[in-house]
Amino acid sequence: MKWLKRANWAGQAARLGIARGFLTHLKASLPETEIPDKHLLPAPRRPHPYLFSAVEISRLLEAAAQMGPHGSLRPHTHQALFGLLAATGLRPSEAAKLLISDVQLEEQPPRLLIRQTKFQKSRWVPLHPSAIEHLRRYAQLRVVQYHLVQFEEGIEFGCGMGRTIAAQTRELVARGQQ
Repeated sequence: MKWLKRANWAGQAARLGIARGFLTHLKASLPETEIPDKHLLPAPRRPHPYLFSAVEISRLLEAAAQMGPHGSLRPHTHQALFGLLAATGLRPSEAAKLLISDVQLEEQPPRLLIRQTKFQKSRWVPLHPSAIEHLRRYAQLRVVQYHLVQFEEGIEFGCGMGRTIAAQTRELVARGQQ
């Protein structure tokens, strides 16, 4: 069994599967061959999610505000995105994929439509009043200071030219807080 434990869980499961296949084939010629049970390995444990403290969230928002290039929309975009993640509990990929029509600040209650998430389902996420105010300020900043198109229904998390925020940038800022 030492050969099995030299790999991570996925590798162990793959090695066990290969060995079981070979031993099943071998058993046709040698009936006394034992085949290990497919449940020999314990099920993998999911890591517990990390919950940011209020202090860590503040530090993350401050780090986002310091992003370059100086005078660009990028730090404001990341602050709005990270604030939205903290206020709603969205997955980063869900927030980054929001469409303008998904952000419904004028509805009662104000909400986000999160489309095609896990298991291809959509859901409504209500917004806290503080998040609504920050999102409105961000949308206004995009129009007034950066002369980007005014959106009738909400905001978008893009860096201009139709590009969405890169996952690498989100990860870099998050790593800077460790």
